[in-house]
Amino acid sequence: MDKSWLNIRNRVDQRYRDGVEGFLNWAFSQTGVNTMIRCPCRGCMNTVFKLRIDVRGDLLKKGFWDSYKVWDLHGEVLVRVENSNAACSAEVEADDIEEDDIIEMIHDACGYMGNNINSSEENEEPNMHAAKFYKLLEDAQIELYPGCTKVSKLSFVIKLLHLKCLNHWSNKSMDELLSFFKEVLPEGSLLPSSFYEAKKILRDLGLGYTKIDACQNDCILYWRDYVNAQSCPKCEMSRWKSVENKGKKVVHKVLRYFPIKPRLQRLYMAKETSKKMRWHKEENIDDGVLRHPSDSIEWKSFDERYPSFSSELRNVRLGLASDGFQPFGNMSSNHSIWPVVLVTYNLPPWDCMKDSYFMMPLLIPGPKSPGNDIDVYLQPMIEELKELWDGVETYDAHTKSNFLMRVALMWTINDFPVYGNLSGWSTKGKLACPCCHKDTQSIFLRNKLCYMGHRRFLPMNHPWRKNRVLFDGKVEMGVAPSPLTGDEALMQIQELGNVSFGKGKKRKRNVSNNAYNWRKKSIFFQLPYWKCLKLRHNLDVMHIERNVSDNILSTVMSIVGKTKDTLKSRYDLVDLGIRQGLHPIEDGDTILLPAACYALSSQEKLKLCEFLANLKVPDAFSSNISREYKREMEIQGATRPQGIHNNKFIEWFRARVSIFVLAAQGRATDELISLAVGPEPLVHRYSIFMVNGFRFQTKELVRKMQNSGVLVRGDDADSNKEYYGVLEDIYELRYVGNRKVYLFKCHWWDVARLGRGYKIDQYGFTSVNTHCALNTNEPFVLASQSEQVFYLNDMIDKDWLVVVKTNPRDLFNMPDVEEEELINDEVYQQEEVECNILNTNDHETNIEVSLHRDDIEPETVLRTNDQENEEDDFINDYHTDVSEDEESEEESLADNDGEDSDTSF
Repeated sequence: MDKSWLNIRNRVDQRYRDGVEGFLNWAFSQTGVNTMIRCPCRGCMNTVFKLRIDVRGDLLKKGFWDSYKVWDLHGEVLVRVENSNAACSAEVEADDIEEDDIIEMIHDACGYMGNNINSSEENEEPNMHAAKFYKLLEDAQIELYPGCTKVSKLSFVIKLLHLKCLNHWSNKSMDELLSFFKEVLPEGSLLPSSFYEAKKILRDLGLGYTKIDACQNDCILYWRDYVNAQSCPKCEMSRWKSVENKGKKVVHKVLRYFPIKPRLQRLYMAKETSKKMRWHKEENIDDGVLRHPSDSIEWKSFDERYPSFSSELRNVRLGLASDGFQPFGNMSSNHSIWPVVLVTYNLPPWDCMKDSYFMMPLLIPGPKSPGNDIDVYLQPMIEELKELWDGVETYDAHTKSNFLMRVALMWTINDFPVYGNLSGWSTKGKLACPCCHKDTQSIFLRNKLCYMGHRRFLPMNHPWRKNRVLFDGKVEMGVAPSPLTGDEALMQIQELGNVSFGKGKKRKRNVSNNAYNWRKKSIFFQLPYWKCLKLRHNLDVMHIERNVSDNILSTVMSIVGKTKDTLKSRYDLVDLGIRQGLHPIEDGDTILLPAACYALSSQEKLKLCEFLANLKVPDAFSSNISREYKREMEIQGATRPQGIHNNKFIEWFRARVSIFVLAAQGRATDELISLAVGPEPLVHRYSIFMVNGFRFQTKELVRKMQNSGVLVRGDDADSNKEYYGVLEDIYELRYVGNRKVYLFKCHWWDVARLGRGYKIDQYGFTSVNTHCALNTNEPFVLASQSEQVFYLNDMIDKDWLVVVKTNPRDLFNMPDVEEEELINDEVYQQEEVECNILNTNDHETNIEVSLHRDDIEPETVLRTNDQENEEDDFINDYHTDVSEDEESEEESLADNDGEDSDTSF
């Protein structure tokens, strides 16, 4: 493409005018149906979309932007130069591309500025936003030092700060490094002399935040009506810390608020991200499988209730999460701060949970948890979410058009204590469960509350409902409570009256019984759609998995300080009058605790640890808890009389197909002809293969994961017969017509006889005998026939392996990614074990079953005075950051509950 006319400074010259016309003809030929393009004049610099006549006028009046050498924003594709003679020009083009990437990043950061730049008046001063934009463009084009052609001032600072983040350089080391560069580089360099100056250069490229002062006792924010207040109107605490000198005043607490609107708009300003924001509607497959939040019932219900919102697929849906963390690591366990994080659900599942797409609108200061007063700090975010529900004008770089972007907060995700702080329903006391609400069944056991009634959620005909022995000694015929709707919740909250925030004064409120466990009206109810949501708050999986699994493992392994089978819990059984075999036996100053049925002896604990140490499972089945090991397997072969038959069949098949071809009756398909000709002599081997949603790997690979287990269903008289083996090799056979067949070569176990080659235990688990190898000269199966299993060592019988089946992972047509953007394969697996529930008798039963072990010596505990006064909190095992004022308030409220109403069992 001829660009020589760009060097003509006389814009009246006919050659320049012809060049402008040629550029316009070519540029508009690349736009398709669009009637507007970016104006590349010196005034607009590709920031404004204009009609052809307007672009032509600007180019003739102001001239073509000198730095715009590669017209990539108008459809030009740069052809890579392969020959060595053009190495110099290729290097120059690469530099141009890098420079254009920096400029395009500035465009994405500053957004569409058509309303901010006046293109008709050349001498008019640009507004503040446009001035910052021009300053960034200037820094992107200016040389770092005279004669430097590789990097500009802006690109050097960006790369240097990127290295600082990647390598965790301190601010001091950054200052010293810049000072050293300043000495080395030639005079006249524009290198910043300190880290502070470097940040100032990029300040306009990033997104800022707002500081809002807060009351020391979390009563108010000093904004809006209180922006000029010097003390809190509620607790009367001073806004400032007491200082003796007359220097700058220092506030007690500062909330940092990062506005949501510009961050969401930036997602649509970048072309690639803008396209990803449409994935949930355009590319997600609705087949009834829950892979993405858009597949959920809540999402679809929201679409039905608000069709005007769902009709625009670019409208944004968010999730909110918050929790405290210690900013100083283990150096200070008494200080925590609380970030509030927003997750964008429009993005595909492999992107929406990436750190780079998380938004942190709030950073709530410490040093203590805000508790129920967290609503005070959420005010700025809620106000902006209300504005975003009405919509904000946003430019879409993918469609090159403006649209009204609306935003909805779908739900929150938190652990149980923060669940109570955000929802307003206290997760303490006898009505702690927010799902069962007023129908929560609880009982007070000495120094703790115990929550009952779990069997209400089972089907009415479930045998466990009538089982007395294994539970609380009663038959459960109750039904599961229905969750509260938004209107029902608001009706109960009205009984609270006005709730005052802050921790300045301890208070004991007399709450109406009709308010149940509500402690406040959550600030989220200010959102116009919040009460209509069916699922407003969620418990995060991480804390549930950790608490439950840790407590089970700690109890089974009898880990001191973590086990739940304590003397106190044994006395709880005495109070309930159940499981007499586990009751403590008092013997003077000592107490004997009979070993429970789940207790392990020392030898059994060693076996369990050995089992876990040698455990190998498929990729993403579970977290890696095993060590690498390799077991060599010998393949035994045997001569079979079928070998001659196989050779004869090949000759017969080739002759038969030849007859079909000569007869020309259409019976010889291309596939049959390819098979008759036979495969190519060169066979390709692989060690990894993906088929049927499973990732297979050969046994010889030394890995921490086990992906070599193969299951093939029989095609003999018994179609339900299952054959188990280990993958040893993967072959690709190539036939004429570019046809391919993939074969798995496996070591198979002989499962012909039940009891000798395989067995099925009472729980439905299948085990195979490793000493019973299948003698066959046909170890191959089609890869398409294979399913994946993995094998566990039988710790009782070393010659047997337990078979565990796996579910295939869902596969997405995911885009190619760079190495640094590797997709994080989180653990995903639903165990599918074909087993029946233990027979517990379909009728009411009082049959006593053994819940203790006689073959293990009882545990001996010395009697102390304070053993029965220890408190045990299962729910909040790992959540210790609770303010003292909040604890005292909850205790007083719990006392009121106990006085006003009876405890229901």
